[in-house]
Amino acid sequence: MFALFKSAQLVRLLLQHGRLAWRLARDRRTPLLPKLLLGAAIVYAISPLDLLPDVIPFVGQIDDLAVLAFAIDQFFKNVPPWLRAEHEAALAPPGQRRFS
Repeated sequence: MFALFKSAQLVRLLLQHGRLAWRLARDRRTPLLPKLLLGAAIVYAISPLDLLPDVIPFVGQIDDLAVLAFAIDQFFKNVPPWLRAEHEAALAPPGQRRFS
């Protein structure tokens, strides 16, 4: 039961940050190393080779989600804060946009 709850949290985290990560990864001002880290995690997630086999229900998918969540977290930590703030502002709903 706990694994299922943890899995749902990871999915929500990935969905919340996925759009921001996509925008930052496509931005040429983003450093190469974070882009490579994110790309490697995506390749791992879609690769048939896993630490935990995907045939094990729920557990097999959790390692993929954990690797993606970790990679996105590290990606954001290695992107310049001003660049991340710029993209977050662009993604914010119109009523929540901040003007500097």
